Amino acid sequence: MDETGKPPAVDTDDRELLCLYLAVQFARTPRKRTIPLFGRNVTAYANGRKVDLALMTEYLTRKHLGHPPRAAEAQGAWDYYHGTRAMNGGNDPTHDEAVTATLSSVRVCISQYRARHWRLETSRKPNFLTSDAPLVLWRPETPDDAYRGFGLEGAHEIRFPVSPTAQLVLIPGQGTSAEEVKLSRVISCNQDLADSCEQVVVGHPDRPKALDRVQLTKRGPTLRFNTAPGIRKNADGTEEPMGDILHMYTTRR
Repeated sequence: MDETGKPPAVDTDDRELLCLYLAVQFARTPRKRTIPLFGRNVTAYANGRKVDLALMTEYLTRKHLGHPPRAAEAQGAWDYYHGTRAMNGGNDPTHDEAVTATLSSVRVCISQYRARHWRLETSRKPNFLTSDAPLVLWRPETPDDAYRGFGLEGAHEIRFPVSPTAQLVLIPGQGTSAEEVKLSRVISCNQDLADSCEQVVVGHPDRPKALDRVQLTKRGPTLRFNTAPGIRKNADGTEEPMGDILHMYTTRR
């Protein structure tokens, strides 16, 4: 792509290989293992103490969130912890099992990348940053961000920096395109990447200002829990209660 200035064409081996690579990049990060390893982390924190609602609240406050949770969030996290352990014979998943679970999604997700329009965005100067979690999902901010996340299907853009002067952007549609973008676009994308990184952002050694422009928060995207009444909508338009539902999502930043 650096040599040609174009993304790989539809139905080529290069494009198919990149679909696999992007899917692995999305699945391989520590944050993706947060869900299967949540219970193991809580057990380690408890260090032999009973994991009751009070301890779960303490764990969320001191370790996971960094602030006191709402009652419904503490209840949701407690339900998830004991529910997953009950389904696993009273044990927490091992680290290897967590890695296996996250990487098992790779093949399933490839179609999400394959089905999009691929746009190569270029910058005249090497200002694009990368990070330890380089694949970024983006959509315009909405009030829904306060209580729900979004994934590959809901992303308006799937971004991946391929060099200091280019990033690949997958958008709804078909085909390929290439365009040179303004510095303001690069700066905006770099901040989105910094917001979703694990711990590190990386820039070109000759362009330190690109790194100076972004801000790193103390905590990145976080797994959240909620317990609330569920409602089922029937085919005839009527609604009926489903009992309490456990809702889990990861924040945008």
